[in-house]
Amino acid sequence: MNLSGKRLKIRHIINRVPLPVTIYILVGIFMLGLSGITRGQEEEETYAISLEKTAGTDRETYEVNGKKVVTESYSIVKGDHVWNILRQRGLLNRNLKETLSVLKKLNSSLTNLDLIYPEDNIIIPLVISPVEGGGSSGEGEEVIATTLDEIEGIENYIVEPGDSLIKVVQNLYDIPEKELYDKYLDQLKRINPSIRDLNTIFPGQKIRIPIYSPQIVRLPIVPSTPTEKAKKDRDELKLMGRQLGEIFSLIGEEWLQSGEHVIPLKSGGQINLNVDSYPIISLRSGKRIIVDLYNDLPEDLTGLITSSWYNYGIVHLRDDEDLKEAMERIIILCDYRKIQGINEPLILAGDIPLRITADWIIQLGTEQSAEEKNIVIVNLCDDEDSVTPATIRRYLERFGVKTVDYPPSQKGMEEPVEEPEILRTGDDRSSIIKSLLSLFGLTFSSDTEIPIYGKEQADFDFIVKADYLLNIDGKDAIIDMNGLGPDIIAVLNEHQYKVLSLANELPSDMVTKTLDFLGIESDPGPHPFLAADRAESKNIRLMIPGIVFKDNNGQDIFATHLTLYPEIISFLSQKGYRILRLPQS
Repeated sequence: MNLSGKRLKIRHIINRVPLPVTIYILVGIFMLGLSGITRGQEEEETYAISLEKTAGTDRETYEVNGKKVVTESYSIVKGDHVWNILRQRGLLNRNLKETLSVLKKLNSSLTNLDLIYPEDNIIIPLVISPVEGGGSSGEGEEVIATTLDEIEGIENYIVEPGDSLIKVVQNLYDIPEKELYDKYLDQLKRINPSIRDLNTIFPGQKIRIPIYSPQIVRLPIVPSTPTEKAKKDRDELKLMGRQLGEIFSLIGEEWLQSGEHVIPLKSGGQINLNVDSYPIISLRSGKRIIVDLYNDLPEDLTGLITSSWYNYGIVHLRDDEDLKEAMERIIILCDYRKIQGINEPLILAGDIPLRITADWIIQLGTEQSAEEKNIVIVNLCDDEDSVTPATIRRYLERFGVKTVDYPPSQKGMEEPVEEPEILRTGDDRSSIIKSLLSLFGLTFSSDTEIPIYGKEQADFDFIVKADYLLNIDGKDAIIDMNGLGPDIIAVLNEHQYKVLSLANELPSDMVTKTLDFLGIESDPGPHPFLAADRAESKNIRLMIPGIVFKDNNGQDIFATHLTLYPEIISFLSQKGYRILRLPQS
């Protein structure tokens, strides 16, 4: 039987005798009962408790090891939990360790805080303060509050990048500026002795924030009769939970949202979580993130979990944040090797350099199988048309990069990449010229002998062999592949021949110079392409080397010496290009 049970049995005596006698009798009976409880248990912890009745109130005051403890008695009802009882009275985080210690000393039968039963009676320590002149309990515990109205409550906050204490506090509470600087910040600094300078905080740091409004800390965890607005918010948070689950599943992590999850505690007992309300991300690294969908997991339970298990993180969703804000807070806790934001591009070099920007670029940093990807890029998309094309997703997979667009699109997800027809020039340099002239429907002759001076005019003749002879805008033109000398070219010019010499030119230069000779506009590149129909700030930019021009039908031609992957050929084809494959040299 606990102490409150003993008090109930003798209450009828108290009502019938004067107050000084009452106190004398009550203290004597209490000490006698205490000695009976501890008889034969010499190895258990011993401590001194004395009791006095406070006239005219339902509260009683105990002295426990040099501390004055104002208490009230409470009868357990079905559905009660010790943590909720303490929270509703604003007692959590008020040196919780000391509160629980005193609670156990006042209720000797309460060996497991997770096990209480209806109709049990417990004594709740409301105020713990040093007895005047009595000093401390000698346990070296920090006493944060000594009266009920000194601090209304405390909530824990994890510092995020870009935070300042003033900004955090002003986002949480509407505090008048004078009160903020005159009182509140002093109180904040007092309960965070490790912070020497309030202007210097760092991401990941845990800070205790004094609750400004007295009503906030005493709100019940779940309203007894939810309003329609609360029900709507809960539905929206449930939808956000489903969306988060889909995103992390696409990333390749395990999202658990059914059944019950049991978390044993180092201090004894266990916490059973309904995973429907508290889904868990089981990361391949071994870490687990609990997502508090409805922001109703008590802070003390949060502390018990994270203090017992280093690999657990907990995120409390807020009904005023959107999906991106929730993802931002969760992903920071995932301990990925590196996370790049929207302003931190990922550069991949190669024949086709890539510049990737996204909402999040995650470098997993874990052991991967051959099928798994080490880099995941994640984007929240506005609509189905803004997702990354299947051709580029599959191309990136060749380099160990996985693309996650949310919501996902089914367009082109499963279709095989078909390689469009490629225009091939052949392996010799001469075939490049034939292919180009054919694209423009030009008539030409090859290996043609041109008489410059005939025998009719003199006793000699002068013949030049033209590799390609054609007519451009009414003028005879020669394309020379073998290197006519400058003096011969000068003679040909005198006889009104246009001459283009391509001896020793690289294939790409041959194309550029021939197009210019023919009067065709071209762009020698390299050419930037955005993979998706969305802002460049979160897109994939490909720089593809090649020469772009239009043939005589207005068709866009992309001439390149690169051996392009089928995904890139298909991507360019979807952009309206035909590929002209040039020889390497």
